Amino acid sequence: MLTLLVLSGIALLWLVRMLWRLKRRVDDLLLSRAQLRVALKPVAEWHEKGGCFSREDFDGTC
Repeated sequence: MLTLLVLSGIALLWLVRMLWRLKRRVDDLLLSRAQLRVALKPVAEWHEKGGCFSREDFDGTC
């Protein structure tokens, strides 16, 4: 009985640890997306104004 209780406790601690790691990874991913969105905002505004993503000409004319 005591062995089962100890193993259950270890399994519970392992599960909490895995969930904590998953939460940290999701938080990091969401932060990275937010940082990328802020970094690409000028590019998105430029494209909305008619900018061209062509490699041949970067002067905004397509």
